[in-house]
Amino acid sequence: MRHLYRAQLAAIFYTLILLFSGSKAAMAASYYVDNVKGNDAASGDDRSPWQSFSLAASRLTAGDSLVVIPNGPTQPYRDKIRVRTSGEHDAVITITGSANTERPIITGARDFSDRLAGGSMQWSTENQDGILSLHDAAEPVMLLVGSQQSWKASGLDALVRRERTPAPALLPGQWHYSADQRILNYRPLLQETIQNLHIEAVLPGTLLRIKGQSHLTIGDLQFRYAAHTAILLSGGVSHILLDNVAVEHAGKNAISVRSGNNIIIQDCFINDATNNGIVFGGSKNPPLTDSAIRGCRISGVTNNDCITLHQDSAGNDIGSGFRIENNLLTDCGEQGIDVTSGRDITLSGNTTYGNGDSGIVLGHGVENVQVNNHLSVDDGRYAGLIVNRSKDISLVNNCILSSVKHQLVFNDTQNVRVKGNVIYQGKSNRGTVIDIAGQSSGLLFSDNISISESSNNSLLLRYLQHNDPTASKVIYDSNIWSAPLISGNFFYTAAKGKHSLGRHKKAHQPESNDQFTPGLVFSDILNIIVQNQCNLDLVPLLHHNWLPAEE
Repeated sequence: MRHLYRAQLAAIFYTLILLFSGSKAAMAASYYVDNVKGNDAASGDDRSPWQSFSLAASRLTAGDSLVVIPNGPTQPYRDKIRVRTSGEHDAVITITGSANTERPIITGARDFSDRLAGGSMQWSTENQDGILSLHDAAEPVMLLVGSQQSWKASGLDALVRRERTPAPALLPGQWHYSADQRILNYRPLLQETIQNLHIEAVLPGTLLRIKGQSHLTIGDLQFRYAAHTAILLSGGVSHILLDNVAVEHAGKNAISVRSGNNIIIQDCFINDATNNGIVFGGSKNPPLTDSAIRGCRISGVTNNDCITLHQDSAGNDIGSGFRIENNLLTDCGEQGIDVTSGRDITLSGNTTYGNGDSGIVLGHGVENVQVNNHLSVDDGRYAGLIVNRSKDISLVNNCILSSVKHQLVFNDTQNVRVKGNVIYQGKSNRGTVIDIAGQSSGLLFSDNISISESSNNSLLLRYLQHNDPTASKVIYDSNIWSAPLISGNFFYTAAKGKHSLGRHKKAHQPESNDQFTPGLVFSDILNIIVQNQCNLDLVPLLHHNWLPAEE
């Protein structure tokens, strides 16, 4: 008995030492939140979880963890999350979904269903045209509609976004909001009635906001239907990890980071954003530095870029020290990767295909950018890779394949190393394999293979705007050039017009050991594509423009 008493005293004494020494490990706790079974007055442990995600997040202190219980698409969390406390270096605050289960869903949508359909709203059905009206309503950014039966089965997955119209005259399936009268009008489709409709309204607001905090990990969550930016990090945030987070249907940007340092966004999934997928944005003070985006899959950005490193609206830049690695980026309105701000940047192992303007753009004065092992396929109305008004650029072991128009473009660019790249123009492509324009200078091309199979008599190399290869110090060493015809003139300068590689070497670099090998085809470069670590298996066959057409 005496030994037990002494052991108890020792345990109490040790606990007091930890508490009074300020040990975060001693004070850290694990909490749970469940929006269906929880209670905000409970203890928050695994047997008595809290209910409100936003309230639970506000209660965390350094070292705490919060586990978010998923309840599927019919029971999403309807909170706007604000993390107001920082962790510490050895006491990170962690907010994650349950391990080995589906991601919990956080949505910006609110249930606007009528009482007759199990909701809490009271729509007016007296309009002679069959238009439903909701008075004193908040203004939605999006309206989602489905049947009650489909909602009960699949929740948010079953809803369809309806078309907004500025005119009060509505066709079936359209909606209109009168800001003066605060009236929301919706004209149902033929089979829809107020009794069988489930209606969700997406209201303004950011779903997750972190402003000025540090040492946080956010993981295994899904954010759906944000009116504007879904996740916003600002105000000098630092040491933030977003891991395995999904964002779908963002009205502006999916993820935006503006000012701070040591931000890592990894293994995230983004689909359907209006402006951009991920933004590393400029700010006045402090600028964003030393951050990374890696292993993310981004698609379906309507207006702009999958990933962008960009100035803010006031012209403030981001800082230095960025890594963009091993991302898969497709079907974005402009660029797969847009780097128009910052310095000391590495793009490595990324894959882009089917993007609107180009795979990669480097521009607006960015400095010291390395692009390695990048695969661009069927990118862009303009070019696979564009370097514009930038300096100290390295392009090494990339694969630029079958862009719609040009493949590789340089404009007003200084000090560029282009080494070991595979540059390929398909049979149906138009434009030039490599364009050099503006006041570009100090370009060194070595060990590249540039091939055109185009049937449009395209050029392999073109100098524009009276750009002179000798005066601009463009050097070629051990490159291979190929086009379908043996004696074609595939090189162009403003002074000489179209001419052969032999004439080009004689006029500008007699000592060059570049070779012209006619008739090379895509299969001749497959081994080099593999050596450059460009994985064609990531790109659907639809974009493999080098394949023979089916008869």
